[in-house]
Amino acid sequence: MNQKIISNPYINEDGSPALRLSIVAFVDILGYSELCRNEPTSIELLTRLRDALRNSFRPLDPDAGVSTEFQRYWMTKTFTDNIVIGFPIIFQDGASEIIMMLGRLGEFQLQMTCAGFFVRGAVSVDKLYMDDQIVFGPALIEAHDAEQKLARDPRIVLAKSAREMSSENKLTDDTKNMQHQYDFLLEDSDEQLFLNYLSGVVEFEHDMGYPATDYLQDHGNLIKDRLRSFKSKPQIWAKYYWCAMYHNFFCLGRDDFVDFQIDMDSFNPKPRRIFIS
Repeated sequence: MNQKIISNPYINEDGSPALRLSIVAFVDILGYSELCRNEPTSIELLTRLRDALRNSFRPLDPDAGVSTEFQRYWMTKTFTDNIVIGFPIIFQDGASEIIMMLGRLGEFQLQMTCAGFFVRGAVSVDKLYMDDQIVFGPALIEAHDAEQKLARDPRIVLAKSAREMSSENKLTDDTKNMQHQYDFLLEDSDEQLFLNYLSGVVEFEHDMGYPATDYLQDHGNLIKDRLRSFKSKPQIWAKYYWCAMYHNFFCLGRDDFVDFQIDMDSFNPKPRRIFIS
């Protein structure tokens, strides 16, 4: 007899809600409100956004590969430019869940960014409840606050609770074989840990025989375009300058990526003399 699909891991068998210790991500699309204000009737923008979300959302879709014997292990909720992912912790240390969450988030961010939609967010670990109408619990509060106060740039940072869970001394013997997945994380100059989403460029290199450098090229071209477009808006421009620094840092990690670096000489801010005749 086939097992009934369990559509929500935050609901008990008797139908009552359950607050579960979870890995939680809160992500939003950078500059979404401004895009909508500037192009409120643009079918082209709507089509690009819809297609980007549909294609990028696949690694976050809890129903991907659903069969009649499938139990959904996590939940997602989307509203306009916000995405919330709740991943209940099944194993005691949570290492397996946070590694899977980081991998899926990284793939999502890479796909969205290369489609032209930069994202920002945060990951936390605490109690959560989710259903079709409600997202509730301290994990959501911490992730939302970290996204607002710590993320700042187009990066997905780890809130304090997630930093503690992702530390190397939390790895068990069962998850040490997945330790290479921690390449998904980098420490920024402000000491925030953030998702190294460009690692997806080399994630499947062993299977394909070559890195996915088309993503790297698209990523660099998009950043250069944004740096040109927002040079008169320094608060926005600074976010893409951060992206350029991150892009070049990643490219310097391998000799075969050096040619994909962004030449910053033409973008670095500098004053100029004004000559008055």
